[in-house]
Amino acid sequence: MQTTLIFFINIITLLFSATFILSSDSYIDYKKNIEEKYRDFNNREFWLKQGGDIDKILITRSEISRINKDIRDIPFSTVDLFTNNFNKKHIKDNIVTNFRLLIKKRRYLHSDGTPITRETVKKVLRNLHITNIDNFLQNKLFAVTLKHGYLRGVPVSGKIVKSKTNTFDRNIETVTHTNEPVRILNISKDGEWYYVASSYSFGWIEKSSLAIINDLEYFHTFNKNFIILTQNYNELKLGDTLPYIKNIVYYPSVDGANNLKYVELSKLPTNVYSIGFLDLTRRNIINLIFNIAGTQYAWGGAEKEWDCSLFIMDLFRCFGINLPRNSQKQSEILFNYKIPRLSFNRENLISKNSIPFLSFLYSKGHIMLYLGTIDGKVYIAHDFIFEDFNRGQLMVTDLDFKNQDYKKKICKLIKLIKVLEKS
Repeated sequence: MQTTLIFFINIITLLFSATFILSSDSYIDYKKNIEEKYRDFNNREFWLKQGGDIDKILITRSEISRINKDIRDIPFSTVDLFTNNFNKKHIKDNIVTNFRLLIKKRRYLHSDGTPITRETVKKVLRNLHITNIDNFLQNKLFAVTLKHGYLRGVPVSGKIVKSKTNTFDRNIETVTHTNEPVRILNISKDGEWYYVASSYSFGWIEKSSLAIINDLEYFHTFNKNFIILTQNYNELKLGDTLPYIKNIVYYPSVDGANNLKYVELSKLPTNVYSIGFLDLTRRNIINLIFNIAGTQYAWGGAEKEWDCSLFIMDLFRCFGINLPRNSQKQSEILFNYKIPRLSFNRENLISKNSIPFLSFLYSKGHIMLYLGTIDGKVYIAHDFIFEDFNRGQLMVTDLDFKNQDYKKKICKLIKLIKVLEKS
C-alpha cells in the first residue's frame, strides 16, 4: 500500500515538473516572439526621431500645479498629508474591507498553497486594533519611509496568493518610494505594523520601515530642494526623491529613538537623477520610458518593478504631477473623451482624439500611455501581463499585442481617452 502511494506521488511530481518546464519554455518562446515583433518600436532613438520639437514644454509648471489641485479635489484620488483631515469611518472601512476580502472570506492561500485557517482569521482580526484609531486622529503623527516598503491590505508579511499557479501577492496594495512621507493612522496590536496613508494610498507597513518625524520643520527644510531618480540605481527607484543641499544628497535614517535624521549619501552618478522635477517634454518622457523598458510586470510594484498604473504614476511623478495610484482612479481625472459604444473604427477615434505622450487609454483594469499613430496603427507604452502567462513586462506595442481577436476585444474595451492637458 505504502509503495503504491509513493509511486503515485512520484508520478504526480513528475507531471507537475513537466508542466512547469513546458510552461517555462512556452513563456520564453512567447517573450522572444513579442519582443521581436516590436523590436523596432522598443528603441529610444526611433521615438526621438519621430519629428517635431521634442524639447517643447508640453505642460508648464504653473499648469502642473493647477492639475495637481484639480486632482486633489476629486474624492479618494490624492491628498495633502499635512493638511488633510482623515475620516475615522473611511479609515475603519478600508481596514475592515481588506480584512474581509483577503482573510475572512478565505478565498486566498498562503504562499505555500495552504489555506487560510480560522485561527489565522482570528489572529489577524485581533491585530487590526481598530479601537485605537481615535488616538492617532487626535494626535497627528508623521513618518518617512527608510526604503521601498509595501503597503499591505492586512498586517501579514507572508504572501497571500490566489492559487498555486497565480502567485501575485494579493496583499500588496502598492509600494512606497524611499523618503516618502506618510501619516500614521493606527498601530497593530502586536506593535509591529503601522496603518498609514501616503498621498495616494492606504495600507499596513512594517514599523521597521519608517522613521518618525518628530520635527516637521526639519523634514520640510531638508526636502525643500531635492533630486528625483530618473532610473533605477542600486536600492533607489525611478521616482524616488531625496534632499539635495549644497550639492550633497541626503538619505533618510534614524537616531537612537527611531526619529528621522538625514545622513549624507555617497556620490550618485549624475545621469541617474534630475535636480528638481524634469520639464515635461517629449524627449524626457521618451528617455524615462526607455530607462525602465523591459522590466518585468509586478503586481502592486514589487521588487522595484511596476504594474500598469504604477508605471503611469511614477512616470509623471518625475515631472511633478501627482496622479492617483490605480487605473480606475486615473481614469476619473481631468479631461476625457468617451468612445461611443457602437463605434466601428475605434482605432481612428483613438488617433483623432488623443495627444501623443499626454493621453491615457483606459479599459477596465488596464491603463496605457498613447505614444502616437504610425501607418494607421496606435502605439502605446504599458506594463502588461502576457497572454496565458502569470508574467509580463513594460514595453511599447500596438493594440495587437496579444492576437487579432484580442485587438478587437481591447478596442471594444477601451472606453475612455484621458488627456492631461487640452492642446
